[in-house]
Amino acid sequence: MLFLKKNAPRILVGGMFLLLAAQLIWWLTFFRLKQKRFEQLEDALDEQRIALMRASRGSFPDIVCNDGKCAVRPEILAERARRHAREMWMLLSETMFVLSVIGYGSWLVFRSVQKEKQLARERITFLNSIAHELKTPIAGTQLALQTLQKRSLSPKQRSDLLNAGIENIRRLSSQVENVLLSGEMENASFEMLSQSCDCVLVLHTYVARLPEKDSIHVESPHSLKVSLPQHLLERLYDILIQNALVHARGAVTVSVRSELSEVKITVADNGPGIPESELENIFKPFYRLSEARGTGLGLYLARQIVTIGHGTLTARNNIPRGALLEVRLPPG
Repeated sequence: MLFLKKNAPRILVGGMFLLLAAQLIWWLTFFRLKQKRFEQLEDALDEQRIALMRASRGSFPDIVCNDGKCAVRPEILAERARRHAREMWMLLSETMFVLSVIGYGSWLVFRSVQKEKQLARERITFLNSIAHELKTPIAGTQLALQTLQKRSLSPKQRSDLLNAGIENIRRLSSQVENVLLSGEMENASFEMLSQSCDCVLVLHTYVARLPEKDSIHVESPHSLKVSLPQHLLERLYDILIQNALVHARGAVTVSVRSELSEVKITVADNGPGIPESELENIFKPFYRLSEARGTGLGLYLARQIVTIGHGTLTARNNIPRGALLEVRLPPG
């Protein structure tokens, strides 16, 4: 019963296609039998006409006699054969066309059903992950505030709790911004502005605000512009660097340089790396590696942002270990 329930769309579409195909084949067979019956009737009629011609000693223009043997003219028999072949070919071609249309339609219906099922699974996964990702910083902030409210703490303890609360709020804000930005892009409501910004200045400003700034090593020139609005570039840095910090087992290296008339930005960590088969899948919406946390939106949004800036975002494994994400953008 569970098998039938899970595979109901596939069984239904496949059954309908097979039923229609069987019906068309039956009609093709039926027509062929009728055609053969018609050919037999034509042959019987020819024999009767020959017998009548002999009995009446008359003649028919489409029958010739030679050495006492009478038969229908060869050119007439050839024309009949061609007519029968044309009729059969017409029926075969029409049957194949109808089968092709039905098959293509069945495939479209099946693919649509599969996409709906996949979308439903992605929605469930997204709701579960976003609920977890939002609940964790909210719970952490609530605990920090309740501790500050109910207990007498030393200045250092108060500072640590406040910093933890601020970091939780930052994480919460980042997740909400990802969701909102994803909605704007999916609804095609986002408009690219003709703006440029200094990607080096934006990077240093962003890193300076992070509590993990001591774990981030930046390699960059003094100034370098890209054709991307500042708020999108900040969102791009946030996604890539936070993703690296989650997996890093030490420092994260962010490099910015000009290379071959492009601005190249790389974010590298020394974590477990990415399986080769997953290097492209990680940019799909709602896709997460089995051991990864998060909503599965971050790297998808990062690639969308880079695409808006007419650039590319790729992933590969770092040497000797870890992952490396590389952004290439046109200069501003």
